[in-house]
Amino acid sequence: MVDQHAAHERIIYEKLREKFDSQENTTQLLLEPVVLQLQPFELDAIKSKEELLTRIGFDFEDFGNNSIIIRGIPYMVGDCSPRDIFIELTQKLQESIKPVSTPLADEIIHTIACKAAIKANKKLDEKEVHQLLTELSNTGRRYTCPHGRPTVIRLTKYEIEKMFKRIV
Repeated sequence: MVDQHAAHERIIYEKLREKFDSQENTTQLLLEPVVLQLQPFELDAIKSKEELLTRIGFDFEDFGNNSIIIRGIPYMVGDCSPRDIFIELTQKLQESIKPVSTPLADEIIHTIACKAAIKANKKLDEKEVHQLLTELSNTGRRYTCPHGRPTVIRLTKYEIEKMFKRIV
């Protein structure tokens, strides 16, 4: 059995991490830029990590009055709201002031991957399932999502029969 959200999250994470490590541009420009109003401390956190966020794939600039204008997002974000993902990243940046065991770039890429991944209850057609499984099989660490949850579990016929009390 496959957890489609965890599997897709792993796929997105690996692709973004590879692009980040090779310093490839991953920015996808938005058709309509998004203006985001922030608290002064949030704006300071964003500005202090602007180089990192740009390297990950965000294109934004100060828009005055404690706001930014977002012109581009990492290409793997898909249908995720640029506003929502940037707000969550702002929270991650606030948390980064405290010591953490995971590097900030990884935390940001984890957040993007989680937000952009297909949701667990989304019905996939046969072609989407095939594509997901193919991409997962081509992914290095395919057995867990970036947060450590399993992407795949295996139940044998014996285990199923035992659960149904066919075997004692």
